[in-house]
Amino acid sequence: MKPSKSPMKFSDKFNGRRVDDTLQAYYVFLENLQQDAPHSGNEVQALMLDRVDNVQGQITFFSNNESDQKKFLNKVLKLAKRKNLTKIFLGFANSDKDIIPDEKQNELARQFKRIAGNLNIDLVDQIILSERSYFSFKDNGL
Repeated sequence: MKPSKSPMKFSDKFNGRRVDDTLQAYYVFLENLQQDAPHSGNEVQALMLDRVDNVQGQITFFSNNESDQKKFLNKVLKLAKRKNLTKIFLGFANSDKDIIPDEKQNELARQFKRIAGNLNIDLVDQIILSERSYFSFKDNGL
C-alpha cells in the first residue's frame, strides 16, 4: 500500500494491545511496516500508551525532511498530552541493513526525550527498525 496524499496516517488497529517492552513495540511496528511495504526508510511511527501500557493510538508519518519529522514529533506529544497518555515508543524505519543511528538521529532522540519529559510523558524507547532487527536507544544507553 502506498502512502495516502497526507504524509500522516492515524490507526487504532492496535488499541488495547499491551506493550510493555521494546521487543513488543518492535513487533507492532514491524507488523505495521509490513502492511505499508514497500518502504523507503522515511517512516516514523509512534505508539501512544496509557498508564497501564495499553496502546491507545498509533501514528505513522512519511517524510525524509528533518524539519517535517520534528513537527510530526511535536504533534505526537500534543496529541498524547491532550488524550492524557503517559508513554510513547518511537520507531524509525530503515530500509538499509545499517540500523545504527547517525548523529542527526541521536540529536533528534535527545531533543524529543527532553521535551517529552518536560510534559511528563515517558519516552519509553526509540528504535530504528528493519525487517530483520532493531536498534534500541534505551538498550544502548542513548
